[in-house]
Amino acid sequence: MWASSIFAPWVTSTDPKLWLYDILFYARFILLFWGVLELLYAWQQLRNKSVLRKPAIASTAVVGIAALIVSAYVYLMHTGNGFRIRVDMSVGKLRALQKPDFADRRQRAGWFLIDTQRRPCDDQSWLWLGQPHGGGTGTNLALVYSKNAVPKTPIIEAFRFWRVSDHWWLAYQNPQSYNAHINDVAVCIEGKIVETHDQGMEFINAPAAN
Repeated sequence: MWASSIFAPWVTSTDPKLWLYDILFYARFILLFWGVLELLYAWQQLRNKSVLRKPAIASTAVVGIAALIVSAYVYLMHTGNGFRIRVDMSVGKLRALQKPDFADRRQRAGWFLIDTQRRPCDDQSWLWLGQPHGGGTGTNLALVYSKNAVPKTPIIEAFRFWRVSDHWWLAYQNPQSYNAHINDVAVCIEGKIVETHDQGMEFINAPAAN
């Protein structure tokens, strides 16, 4: 969990470490398989009322605590409420990035990993979120600072917005729609909103913009 988090030491590197992604991807399944075996072994010990009853209870408790921690982490990193909590916990670091800027410096900002800073509309700061295994591994998600208004967008067909917290919005980019309209004349207009984070993620993965 730590190795694939934004707090690992290599996350600010712009090198897309796809080998690291592969290791982390398969390691989680190895750990899951190990946890299942531990539970099965502990269940067998408890069922047979062996002398190892106390170690079996301890093993079950450890695996249960680990599963609870991982579940809490996944909830924090991938759900709408999790984004709200992270913005609230990162408000001090994000305040320094409220001013619109254009930069390619990969950095941590509280509980967020930012690949690039952009300002497609001059009065808004767009912070594009990346993956822990290196630059160029974006998520089609950006934090947008827009005070008291729905963010503007130069390509309305390609983006949807969801209000997170403290004037920060989450922008969802549909790659197909973005590529289809990338050469259109850019005119910043108020974007369209979604009611939930899940709707925004569905928009990203849709074959065509809704």
